[in-house]
Amino acid sequence: MSLRSTLSPTSSFPVAQRDWTAILPAAGRGSRLGFAGPKALYPLLGRPLISWVINAVSHHCVRTIVVTAPTGLREIQFTLETFHPEITFDYCVQPTPNGTADAVRRTQELVTTPRCLIAWADQASIRPDTVTRCLEAHSQTASLQLTFPTAKRLKPYIHLDRNPDGRIQHVLQAREAAIPADVGESDCGFFLFETRSLFTQLTRTQDHNLAGAGTGEVNLLSLIPHFDESPGRCLTLDGATPEETLGVNTPEEAVQVEGILKRRPWAKTTK
Repeated sequence: MSLRSTLSPTSSFPVAQRDWTAILPAAGRGSRLGFAGPKALYPLLGRPLISWVINAVSHHCVRTIVVTAPTGLREIQFTLETFHPEITFDYCVQPTPNGTADAVRRTQELVTTPRCLIAWADQASIRPDTVTRCLEAHSQTASLQLTFPTAKRLKPYIHLDRNPDGRIQHVLQAREAAIPADVGESDCGFFLFETRSLFTQLTRTQDHNLAGAGTGEVNLLSLIPHFDESPGRCLTLDGATPEETLGVNTPEEAVQVEGILKRRPWAKTTK
């Protein structure tokens, strides 16, 4: 049986910052947004897209690693130093866009903590309290190798396909093939891993033959079923909001996410 639970209110369970490294894949281009620079720097309410993600996750981690394309490295470095002078970032270059699994795998030598947090750089709508509650849940269960929040949504871009026992057997992605479901269970672009387990699976991606049918890329999401093969290794937390599943890939999605951020009282719209 797959482990499933509901996001609970934040508790007093301590989350040790020294145990966590944040990995932010940010090598995407902004072409679908009509943006000439790196997608991670697309402006939302006066801040670059990736800055909203950093605000939600980085204070939980002792180290933050950003994966960039070669052409975007200097621009991203300058921007992050401007918006987040309190953080010393590490950078890793992904020479060719071979997918998020490859992007994360390239950070292996930089990750020295027992656990790591991965968040997509365009997932600006993830709620900081969702991040905290997931970290608390993962930290309280010794056997877990992967924890992440999910939400039900219409016309899903991502859908977790489960077997009758609830185990995740496939992760369907609309960018690779049409999803045959009007309502789906989607991730929020935010994942917690035990470091050793993550990189062990990443070294086996060629053995798993996980290249997408549409793009030919290996997405990190394709590895999720391999973490859910044994009971007690993977925990999904229901109860995230559908808005937290939204990435920013088009101008229309950018407007939608800006509206979401404006409704949050803690959101800071400018540096």
